[in-house]
Amino acid sequence: MKVRLLAICGLALFFAGCRVPLPARPLNKGDDAKSAMQQLADDYIRRSGNTCIVAGALFPDGREVVVHAGRANPADTSVPLDDDTLFAIASITKNIVAITAIEAAKAGRVNLDASVPTYAEEPLPEIYRRVTLRDLLYHRSGLPRESLGFFDVPEILDCWMFGGDIYKKASSRAGLYKTLRGSHCVKAVRRAKPEYSNIGFGLLGVLLENATGESIPSLVKRYVTDPLGMADTTFEPDEAQRTRLAAPTAGDVPKLVRRGHRVPVHRLGDGLRATGGLYSTVRDQLRFIRHFLLEKQMLQRFRQQIPDKQDGQLHFNHVLKTTPKGHRMLYRWGMFYGYASFVGMDVETGIAIILLRSGTDWPDKLGILFLETLDHLTP
Repeated sequence: MKVRLLAICGLALFFAGCRVPLPARPLNKGDDAKSAMQQLADDYIRRSGNTCIVAGALFPDGREVVVHAGRANPADTSVPLDDDTLFAIASITKNIVAITAIEAAKAGRVNLDASVPTYAEEPLPEIYRRVTLRDLLYHRSGLPRESLGFFDVPEILDCWMFGGDIYKKASSRAGLYKTLRGSHCVKAVRRAKPEYSNIGFGLLGVLLENATGESIPSLVKRYVTDPLGMADTTFEPDEAQRTRLAAPTAGDVPKLVRRGHRVPVHRLGDGLRATGGLYSTVRDQLRFIRHFLLEKQMLQRFRQQIPDKQDGQLHFNHVLKTTPKGHRMLYRWGMFYGYASFVGMDVETGIAIILLRSGTDWPDKLGILFLETLDHLTP
């Protein structure tokens, strides 16, 4: 059944016809990074037909470069597109929740090596006693990427064709626990095969809340956004922030909504918000990257830890890839109902990139293009 489901998803991706934007002219060493990034952003909007993109880069010397292209709202030209534009950052949320979990553990508020039932408020099958919160954090639980099985094909097609909510069954706490008790998840845990898992990360968020007695939005605020001054990173944009929110629009999907037109606004409930519910701006994301890559010296640790790892492997929520130049790249992408995001870094050069955009397209190829372009400009 899983094979058939994957085949259907593969066909959906094929017919989505994901575009790969290319630079309009060759870029040479010594070119200005800002002009090169602006060229890529402009060319992406021109070639894709999507609505908007904001791209930020952080260099090892601390320099930040930000560019914008397109319009924040295709129906309202008065909404500016700038450094303060908010986007749903989808699975980039996991980076911030992961640090929140680690900081809460350091403060003695949660034991990441405790088993799932330790903090679960509903009964779960015995198999979950072999899974720890640390396993959930590093996607080692064996839980599947999504909650849907073969018999949920109608929901999958509704999402790809019309923009329906593919997460609605597991979005609430009750729905998440029901999903975890289903054979689809229980069999996956029994195999104990590591797999990137939205379900597992949603469960991690629920267990953190249970352990600390504090909500995920409050924990993120306490351990990450307030200390770093990330005032525009939030699960619930206030009235003023909503005026700066980029409109969610169709990209390659949903197929039956015209590209660049608005799509329904979906929200992840308290069962899955830890997996992708945050909104943020490019400057806030650069602040987060700066703190944990440069000031916390995580870049040096990454350089020590990844030499023996293979391309495609997960490393702290990020995928490992070797560039044509032979550099090792770590990246994570996100996509959620009208938005797409990408964060990545070249481990050798220390250059990091964040892309925030409207339009439901896979953002990994575009993000890699930005990183490889900046890599090419590096002597």
